[in-house]
Amino acid sequence: MAERIFSIGKKYLIFPIGGNAVAVNVLLSCNGESLYDLDLRLCDRPDFIAWLDAERFIGKNLCFSLAGNAVLLDLIEESDSLPEGVYREELRPQLHYTPMRGWVNDPNGLVYAGGKYHLFYQHNPYDVRWGNMHWGHACSEDLIHWEEAGEALYPDKDGTMFSGCGVNDTQNVSGLGTEKEPPLLLYYTAAGGTNRLSAGKAFTICLAYSLDGGKTFEKYAQNPVLPNVTYGNRDPKVIYHAPTKKWIMALFMDGYRFDFFSSDDLLNWKFESEEIFPPLNECPDLFELEGTGKWVMLAGADYWGDHSVGKYYIGAFDGHRFCKEDGPYPIDFGKDFYSLQTFEGDPCGRRILMGWRTQNFYLPERNGMPFNGEFSLPTRISPCEIDGKLRLARYPVEEFFKIPASREWECVLGAVSAEKRDERILKPFDARCLSILLEAEFDCHAILELDFGGELVRYHSETQILQAFGVNTKVPLESGKLSLLAIRDSMSLELYAQGGKYPVCGYIFPRNDENSATLYRGALRACEMQVRILRSVWIK
Repeated sequence: MAERIFSIGKKYLIFPIGGNAVAVNVLLSCNGESLYDLDLRLCDRPDFIAWLDAERFIGKNLCFSLAGNAVLLDLIEESDSLPEGVYREELRPQLHYTPMRGWVNDPNGLVYAGGKYHLFYQHNPYDVRWGNMHWGHACSEDLIHWEEAGEALYPDKDGTMFSGCGVNDTQNVSGLGTEKEPPLLLYYTAAGGTNRLSAGKAFTICLAYSLDGGKTFEKYAQNPVLPNVTYGNRDPKVIYHAPTKKWIMALFMDGYRFDFFSSDDLLNWKFESEEIFPPLNECPDLFELEGTGKWVMLAGADYWGDHSVGKYYIGAFDGHRFCKEDGPYPIDFGKDFYSLQTFEGDPCGRRILMGWRTQNFYLPERNGMPFNGEFSLPTRISPCEIDGKLRLARYPVEEFFKIPASREWECVLGAVSAEKRDERILKPFDARCLSILLEAEFDCHAILELDFGGELVRYHSETQILQAFGVNTKVPLESGKLSLLAIRDSMSLELYAQGGKYPVCGYIFPRNDENSATLYRGALRACEMQVRILRSVWIK
């Protein structure tokens, strides 16, 4: 067993990571106590740099040990500064939240507390592949400008940190805080058996809490709050159910099965019911839909992979059982919007959703980016009607439209015909971060095309089909008109048709920065476009 001991005197331990290097398991211990083990692709010719926040260990000895090549441990260095150029990388989104480094997946613990929105998430800080699950943490005052707050939860002897939720315990129901310092609670899945220190253990539901506004978290001494029920049970979502005056936990079990539990004190949980929601699995969310009296059960569907999109049921929930009335329906009409969660406690009473997207094109062997995956723009959920039935609409929150523009203009067109030749209705312009809001009135044979660096979005007025990302989405004209908001952010493209009734999100692989719009046949009776080239929310 090779070892190296660091007498920690600086803020960070720097890991040079190679995308194609062989991962080695490294055990970290302090004063003889095993803290956690990590799989690291240490490499002397790194694709990117990862790091461990070591500030809490300053003045202590931290031991790294591995069964393998001792030379790899010599590659680890101490530093008081981080690599430069973060958020200026070629393919880095400038409007969406991405962590400085590493892999991300499920959003966790979305909650408003202490005047800030808190975004926790599944995070591997040391690689652009899945593994080493921590809870990353970022904060924002406006849902747009995020500040990374480091790792909130680290793996331990009970497992790596799988998904869960957050609760702002303002009344100190749990008794873990005080009236003046109510706790911020994180319910997480301790994924037993997913790291060396937890070998042989099962998945359990655990609790951590913060008394300093989310800066630091302490794991509950009497964990787990819910022992293992079935193999792989995970992803708790906890809400308050006012009619029964109880706290409710929705928990993924296996297959399409979800269980519901209730609690009076946020610590002790009682089984209420078991429900089947095909094809939903993983990362449940449960909420009442504003102004309707109906409830929504939302979760990932068909497990993660290409074309994996979360789906939802609409029904009734009495604090004991969820009675399905309609569904399932997709929360997005694209093909990469699997795990998602809504914020609890928005001060304006909005139901705001963020989702995770990745297509693995950030792997370093392909382009050397230090991160993999992003979170969608925050969107407000509201009720709408499609085909005479109650559905969910999603549209970017108002704060998005306050992002400053470096340039903006409007195009107002009267009747335009392309019967004899193609008609360019928006001249080409270069931009990687932009929004186009258009409203067009068509005749019955028109084809409108938006071009984002060679990646095309087309609307056929005859079939009323929106084509994007290789997916055809039926988008009926309303009073003969199409309303479409398109947001490009480097390789990310989000489309919101008819006021958000038909959200279609995904990735593009543009050949250049050029953008334009063309009418290919038929006629426009009228068209209005507002174009904004947006400034980065990261670079000042």
